[in-house]
Amino acid sequence: MSTLKADTIQSTGGGAVTLTKQEAPKLVVRYTTVSTTATVGSPLNVASLTDNGTGDTSISNTSAFSDALYAILAAGTVNYNSSGNSTVGPFSTGSWTNSSSNQTTSVTRIGQRFASSSSASNTDVDITSVALFGDLA
Repeated sequence: MSTLKADTIQSTGGGAVTLTKQEAPKLVVRYTTVSTTATVGSPLNVASLTDNGTGDTSISNTSAFSDALYAILAAGTVNYNSSGNSTVGPFSTGSWTNSSSNQTTSVTRIGQRFASSSSASNTDVDITSVALFGDLA
């Protein structure tokens, strides 16, 4: 078995190496909207967060995507005493069935809802984590 050790790998032209067949998130952010809209940790490619109301946050990215068809991975944590389910994902007004209507190349709206056996409503969750995957413009 051989071991390859290197501190720097360059292309034959001396520049950075282009990796193929790999995909990394182009935007990553953890935030809270419970008492104020604030990032938690170090975001990647995030220009700003906007609290549009309870359970509705817009994330503006620094570098735009090449189209609005990028993938969204979102999760959230809620500390509630009642039983129910928390849902975090792309936001759409009035319906979660066509949420891509609120995605643009530079802004993504994320919605948070809490549903119990008797009702469902938008809610601000303790921590929301979002990663976006796609090609940048």
